[in-house]
Amino acid sequence: MKDLFAKCGFNCGHCPAYAANAKTLKDRRKCSDGWRKYLDASLKPERCVCLGCQAKDPWKAGNMLPDRICYVRPCVIQMNIKTCAYCPWFPCEDLLARIPGKDLRKVVESRIGRPLSQEDYHTFIKPYEGIKHLHEMRASLGKQDIVEKREVKPLKARIASFPVRFGISRPRRAAFEKLYTFMKDVITGNTKTYARQIIMKRRKSHMLSLLWVFGRYGRLMSGKRAELVIDSVTHGSRPEVGYFVRKRDNQLFDVFVQSIRIMRGFGAKGEFVSREPHGWQLKLSFDMKAGGASTLQALRRYATKLVEKYGEPKYAGSSQLEGKAYSLFAKADMNVLS
Repeated sequence: MKDLFAKCGFNCGHCPAYAANAKTLKDRRKCSDGWRKYLDASLKPERCVCLGCQAKDPWKAGNMLPDRICYVRPCVIQMNIKTCAYCPWFPCEDLLARIPGKDLRKVVESRIGRPLSQEDYHTFIKPYEGIKHLHEMRASLGKQDIVEKREVKPLKARIASFPVRFGISRPRRAAFEKLYTFMKDVITGNTKTYARQIIMKRRKSHMLSLLWVFGRYGRLMSGKRAELVIDSVTHGSRPEVGYFVRKRDNQLFDVFVQSIRIMRGFGAKGEFVSREPHGWQLKLSFDMKAGGASTLQALRRYATKLVEKYGEPKYAGSSQLEGKAYSLFAKADMNVLS
């Protein structure tokens, strides 16, 4: 097998799903079984065939891979480089979140409770040690091989200008400016890498709805870190809140979202727990880059003012909200505050 590295550092040439390695149904069954066993990935054998992400048309008829929602591949294409190793932002946090870490073998062995055979390691683990491969590539490159940083143009989007006149104190105005900047970045995908912009574009609706829910229903709690808190007792019956409780991934950039299940009952050791959750809490906090506690307060005031003037928006399923108040919020229109 020859080395053929994907844009994220995976070695397609050694992957059991690579077309040259998956010629028969037996080959594909071996791939499917190994992925399920070691990588916890369920894919039917007939789908285990791939031309590799360096192919010009990797999704042509009959080819099911690579992953269509991958954001690394389009980012590398936009940067006009062969792999992430040539990128000035390498290794960016979005790449690290997308591919396995350098300790993939240890992670797998810990999960299955035994050492991997060398054959299985080379077949099912080594091809996907992408970050390790990229670091090796990077070490072989000179400064002249790394492309220059380039501006990622914001996406075209409907967004209001920040109000010129504000009848509030300077500190409060500064907090609203921080909130406006954060929301504008979410709406326009304003960021430093194409990968992050792709993620933000896909999650814009989700992110804005989550901010609205916290701004509308969150209680500001002080502590080591100021938080907006929503709980099941106060707002458990609201469907738009319930949607985000059920979602596993509510993370935003520069924002921390935590979902806590509250248990009740007594366990085997006398601890106060039960099998079924009695309630829940959602907590949101901003890091200092996004403005911290003052921006949380601004978010609450902004949502409250919109509802006071235009009424409550209606929940339309999933992360969708309808109504004048939310439509203005989704454009970061803060004229209601002036």
